[in-house]
Amino acid sequence: MLASVFGTGYSVTILAVSLGDIAESLGTSSATLTWAVTGPMLGFVVAMPIAGKTGDLRGHRRLFLIGIASSGLFTLGAVFAWDAASLIVVRTLAGASTGALMPSSMALLLSTLSFEDRPRALGWWAGVGASAPVAGLVLGGPMVDTLGWRAIFAVQAPIIAVVFMLAWRVIPETPRRDHVSIDVRGAILLGVTTVSALFALDRGGRWGFDHPVVIVGFALAPVALVVFLRHEARVPEPVVPLAYFRLRSVWAPVTASALANMAYMGSFIIGPALARSVLGYSVSGAAFLMIIRPGTSSGASAIAGHYTNRLGERRCAVLGLMVLAAGMIVTGLGAREGSTALVVIGLALTGIGGGAAFPPMASLVARSVAEHDLGAAGAANQMLSQVGVTVGIQLMTVVLGDDRTPGRFFVSYLVLTGIAAIAVGFALAFGPPPERAVHR
Repeated sequence: MLASVFGTGYSVTILAVSLGDIAESLGTSSATLTWAVTGPMLGFVVAMPIAGKTGDLRGHRRLFLIGIASSGLFTLGAVFAWDAASLIVVRTLAGASTGALMPSSMALLLSTLSFEDRPRALGWWAGVGASAPVAGLVLGGPMVDTLGWRAIFAVQAPIIAVVFMLAWRVIPETPRRDHVSIDVRGAILLGVTTVSALFALDRGGRWGFDHPVVIVGFALAPVALVVFLRHEARVPEPVVPLAYFRLRSVWAPVTASALANMAYMGSFIIGPALARSVLGYSVSGAAFLMIIRPGTSSGASAIAGHYTNRLGERRCAVLGLMVLAAGMIVTGLGAREGSTALVVIGLALTGIGGGAAFPPMASLVARSVAEHDLGAAGAANQMLSQVGVTVGIQLMTVVLGDDRTPGRFFVSYLVLTGIAAIAVGFALAFGPPPERAVHR
């Protein structure tokens, strides 16, 4: 399972950094090729809920193998992309395939472990997820310079193939419920809701929030959400188990996780601009400076997973989110003072805080739902976290704007500190998981 997280996630950063080279090679613009990053994100979010629920009903091993195989095939297809459109299509399908396998991957990991061992596994899960893009940047940069951008996918596809072969041999199947129908209509309604909202947020930062298409997206999302919620309340097996969201042990960590991702990724998107505009780093220097954060996050995730059972999910999450907020304010002070030392400390604190907070929040959600709902609940949690990521990126794009002065960066990090502080408030509201979920 950890190999699947690494194999499907390592190319994200190096792909984003290489967009200029790819655009030149395919005779298009970098602006057009941003869809090679945005498209997979949308495909990922749309596929997760229906895949998570389908795995709960039809078996997670089957869903995982289908997802990892299709991800590998579409990744291989990117090697042979002949123009921008073909690359965007195969990348979007690869993102949807990854979205399909992720809920099953987490459900398989958790279903084979005891409650006591799950937080530790989730710590490793989060740590590998944070380190994979770093490895891609460090190893992929020289590879792209030497062999070209197609090498990104030429290396990734065999890695995914190895994961498939390992999974085929070692993964056990989970119980199936073939007599229960899959809520396809609910999945479509949820897809319309999330894609409309995320598309509008993403394009609003580029086209302007007064663009007609952006306005339509924002108007459609709440309408689709209301229809989705009414539909889900009537079906016996909803694609998202809404009943769980009445529990403080579910809605509080899910909300805190979304807010933490909003702050975490919002700071990530403006970090390179801070390093270049205020501290005077080159592009490569700024990129390697940013490695501090995911590097510390990986270690913190593994440590937090180890101590979650001893300290409790609530305490670990609160401490982690407080460190995350502290990292934001220290980074902001470093920006205002033009201090590399403060920025480095702030980045390290942000990585440690985020890495320490995410495993206990995921663990509490997993402990609060029945075993046969692990896929659906995990997919809902990851989907809302992705919404937080998108909101954070677009919020910081608007707050920072074109102003690259130290004062503007300081204000931006103050906003992020406030978001992290709100996440702390939700973490303080964590409740214990219901006994009925534990005994199931």
